[in-house]
Amino acid sequence: MEHYFLLFKVKTIEDYAFYGLANLTILDMMQCQVSSPLTNHTFVGLSSLKEVYLDLNHVGRIDAGALRPMPSLEELWMSDNNLTTLAPEVLDTAHLTRLNEVYLDGNPWRCDCHIRWLREAIDNAKYTVEAPGLMKCAAPPNLANKSFIDLKPSDFVCKEPY
Repeated sequence: MEHYFLLFKVKTIEDYAFYGLANLTILDMMQCQVSSPLTNHTFVGLSSLKEVYLDLNHVGRIDAGALRPMPSLEELWMSDNNLTTLAPEVLDTAHLTRLNEVYLDGNPWRCDCHIRWLREAIDNAKYTVEAPGLMKCAAPPNLANKSFIDLKPSDFVCKEPY
């Protein structure tokens, strides 16, 4: 079992950067200054990966299929990044059948209809969304600083422009 620690600053993770590391089970890039989006090709080659630690970085986007190359993924730590929204396909359990824990607190969420699915996942998903009380809305203004756990899915709405 391989465990790979990156203890230096890595602002960008290039597509296919982990290709050839099929035996890697834990990727710890916590607090590495990562700011690049996680694309559908970022994690290609990490078929045995069980745990990803990308908390305390600056990631602002995760593409819909970014985690699919990691069918063994059990834990995803994405706390304290710059995520404002997330497509439901990112955490699709049809592809991530072993996903057990997800950490998403500390991100500046835009709590609108596009993220309603995540609020519903707190109550209904096969995996556990950890620390939902620490997941706070940054926008829209009427929900700013409110915790996900204090809101109902029906609070996550999109208003049509006038």
